[in-house]
Amino acid sequence: MTNCLIIENDKKEIEKISALENEFIDINFTYTTEVEETALNLILKNNFNLIFFNLDSSNIILSEFLLNIRSSYNSKLKFIGLSSKKETAYKAYNYDFCDFILK
Repeated sequence: MTNCLIIENDKKEIEKISALENEFIDINFTYTTEVEETALNLILKNNFNLIFFNLDSSNIILSEFLLNIRSSYNSKLKFIGLSSKKETAYKAYNYDFCDFILK
């Protein structure tokens, strides 16, 4: 089972990503709003394999968020960046995200 977390405020984007659940076997989606403390707590309390992260968010400072996760969480989490700007893909790859989705 692949457990995924979507960190995104836009409900339409959450619905689009969650629709992947119908396309694949053994995939589960959870979502949360862009509140850093809530997202960190969810990640630390659950066994997620993949995180979809809104790179356009002004609510979470990406570098600090990733530092907190990587220093506290032993699993090799994979991240997929979400953005409405294709130029942001470069940022995602600089932070070692495995993929990027243009909204």
